[in-house]
Amino acid sequence: HNYLQNIQNLGLRFQCLIELYYVSLFYYPHYLNKNKEKSIKSIQIKTQTLRKYLDIKSIDNTLIWIDTQGFEPFILKGIQDILKKSSPKLLIEFSPLHLDLNNSYTILKSILLQTNYKKFTEMTELNELPLTEENLDKIYQYFKNKETFTDLLFKN
Repeated sequence: HNYLQNIQNLGLRFQCLIELYYVSLFYYPHYLNKNKEKSIKSIQIKTQTLRKYLDIKSIDNTLIWIDTQGFEPFILKGIQDILKKSSPKLLIEFSPLHLDLNNSYTILKSILLQTNYKKFTEMTELNELPLTEENLDKIYQYFKNKETFTDLLFKN
C-alpha cells in the first residue's frame, strides 16, 4: 500500500513530528546467538502519552496515525473525551487478526461510534463509507476473511 500517496490524494497534508519527553524502559525479545536462543535486551526510549501531547497542541490540523497491532482501541480510549469534542484526522491500522487477539474490536467500534466522525475511508481501496456499526462490521468481516488488514482514515 502506498498510504502516503493515498493520503495526499485525499487532500491531506501533514508534517511528521516526533516529540520525545519522558524516558521509559522497553524490553523486546530478539535472537542474538547462533543457537537462536531467545534473549531479552533493554533499551531506553523517550515517550509521552497521546493525551499529554494533544493537551499541548491545537488538534484542528492534526493527523493522529496509530498502528499498534490491535491495541489501537486502548490508546483511543485514553483520548475518547477529546474525540467526542473535536475531530482530528485519525488514521488507524485495522487488523481483525490483531483486534481478535486483544479482544478489542468491540471496544474500537464503541469508541468510534461515539465520536463526531460521520464517515471513514478504507485506505486499501479508497472506499469512503458512512461511519455506522454495519459498515465497520462489514469491513471487519471482509478483512478477517481475507486474513489481512487495512488502514481506516476518519475525518470530517
